[in-house]
Amino acid sequence: MGKDDKNRVPDVKVETVGSENSSGPKSLNESRDRKILDQWFEDAKKVKLETLHEFVRHLLKDYNHDYGTIVYAVTAAAVAAAWVVDADPKQGGITGFQAGVVNWKFLQHWGGMKTPMRLMKYGDLLYPQYADRFQKTIGPGIWKWVQEEAQKNIKADHGVKSVRRHWQSIVKGKVPFGFKVVDEHAEPSWFAKLIHRIRQWYCRTFLMPKSMNAKAMDGRNVGKE
Repeated sequence: MGKDDKNRVPDVKVETVGSENSSGPKSLNESRDRKILDQWFEDAKKVKLETLHEFVRHLLKDYNHDYGTIVYAVTAAAVAAAWVVDADPKQGGITGFQAGVVNWKFLQHWGGMKTPMRLMKYGDLLYPQYADRFQKTIGPGIWKWVQEEAQKNIKADHGVKSVRRHWQSIVKGKVPFGFKVVDEHAEPSWFAKLIHRIRQWYCRTFLMPKSMNAKAMDGRNVGKE
């Protein structure tokens, strides 16, 4: 086996339509055919530039979709294309940070979410060190944008009376829905620093496994002898 064979990405195995549907496309049901839908996303990781067209053809022509299943086909096609670009030997291999930007760009250009937004992962509720991620705060830049948009809407003279009152209160400086404007880049107060240190101590003492805690201590003591 040569070097090229070792690095070769295996071809995507496109499942043929079962014997029960040998005469035509298989009709999918979101609940009944969950395994098929989930398999598409595993197959998408293995798609290459040369097989991308066949993968998309498979999603569209080998199945009859309903209102629910077509969204899986659209998503699987998009994911496959992303993997293809990322696998390019010259320009691919993006970092985790870049992959995060891809997520946001897809929300903007496919989802139509043009306004500033925040992604909240409720799994972070399991970890006390992420408490700050669930505070009702926005940055000064976001607040400025909200005020400017409210002013534009008022000038455009649309919206019912209650909505216009809401816009007017924003323009006057009232931050809605209990949010507070906080500059996250500003120097934290002594109290905020104290709370942060207490959280770190709590996580190291009670949440971090002893083996990991010992390694962390070893790392901090390197070069001190």
